[in-house]
Amino acid sequence: MGLDLSVVAGVSGDWNFALRLIVKMVASNDDRPEVRLWQLRCLVECTRYAEALALSQAMRWDARHLIHVNYLTGSAFEALGMREQARLRFDAVRRQDPAYRYVQLKAD
Repeated sequence: MGLDLSVVAGVSGDWNFALRLIVKMVASNDDRPEVRLWQLRCLVECTRYAEALALSQAMRWDARHLIHVNYLTGSAFEALGMREQARLRFDAVRRQDPAYRYVQLKAD
């Protein structure tokens, strides 16, 4: 229920509220990869890039989440002006799915 509410808040544009909901879920020991992935998305959308990078490094991500993690991490690196690190992440996404979220336009 909490994740669904957070997703609705995020896609409605209220990323700060979405993040607050996810932080509460994590604080209550909900450490599912889907929750952490959404937390990563919320952090990027809220321009909290350093926290997003820390989270991306702290988790052991399932292979099925890596495309999303690499894209979001690349976006955080790009926003921080770390172009080489961003390019490496976006290249990993391109190898997996060249059409993913217009990745071909990122960090070239």
